[in-house]
Amino acid sequence: MITVIQSLYRHLIIMLKYQSYFHLHTKVALISTFAVFVFSFSCFSLNAQTLNQPLPKILWVINDAPPFYILNGKLKKQGFGDLVQKAIINQLPQYNHSHKIIPLKRVLLLLKAKKPLCFSTWIHDTRADLVTTSIPYLVYEPHGIIIDKEQLKKTQQSLSLKALLKNKTLTFGIPAGRGFGERLDGLINDAKGYANIYRRAGQDSTEGIFKMLASKRIDFILEYSYTFKYFKNSLNLHDNLSFVPLSEQVQDPPLGAIACTNTPWGEQRINDINMAIKSIRKTEQFRKILTKWFVFDNNKSSYWQIFNSLVVKPFP
Repeated sequence: MITVIQSLYRHLIIMLKYQSYFHLHTKVALISTFAVFVFSFSCFSLNAQTLNQPLPKILWVINDAPPFYILNGKLKKQGFGDLVQKAIINQLPQYNHSHKIIPLKRVLLLLKAKKPLCFSTWIHDTRADLVTTSIPYLVYEPHGIIIDKEQLKKTQQSLSLKALLKNKTLTFGIPAGRGFGERLDGLINDAKGYANIYRRAGQDSTEGIFKMLASKRIDFILEYSYTFKYFKNSLNLHDNLSFVPLSEQVQDPPLGAIACTNTPWGEQRINDINMAIKSIRKTEQFRKILTKWFVFDNNKSSYWQIFNSLVVKPFP
């Protein structure tokens, strides 16, 4: 670009120097035309360079954990994490998006190593040592205990996770790397020294935990009710398993959010993701996603009220 402009400039000087018959207004017009050309040519070149620049990237990691992400079967890519992630990606054309299937335990190791990635189904405002989270986009139901009815025996309307962990005759199963929010994670971490805790790693850790529970290789797990419903249908689990509310629950239910690595890279992505969330949460398509997985006959009247009070109003 500089070579072209220099050549034209030399020709212009020669013309003005030796062509004395040019009137003053003609010379002014030539100089003005040259200036306009230089400006236009510079803008065109800068735009061309910009167009040739690669788009900044977002790596979205997913794992085999229905109904968050569904990798196989008739509901493939129809998990709520799949659908929300797709809706957000559609709002971010300024990025080059890619996906990679990684077990959750490995995801945590990558986050600790500050590798650049984002994850669609995190619990809002947790693990600030690893991630920066977006504004919330959904309300989860509180976790509960899934346990064989034979193990229930004498129970009240709810079970204590702390008490179950102290019972050394029972084995608690958990997918490796899984988090349940600060309160419940704290109870589990505090019990490491004395509780029987089995952490299942691997690509299908969530499904594997349910299979172990059904075969009585473990005694109880901690999960959402809709995850229980999903696996009860997909694995044809027997009716001896029950979902029981926990006695240890915080006042507000957990909120779902996007998480990206806690670095300047992640903070920039989260800033843009927040704008995308604010756009999609107003749409009918987004409400259909949440309705499909989180809104049932018994909570229709309350879900959207809680959603507005905990998700929309605090994060306008």
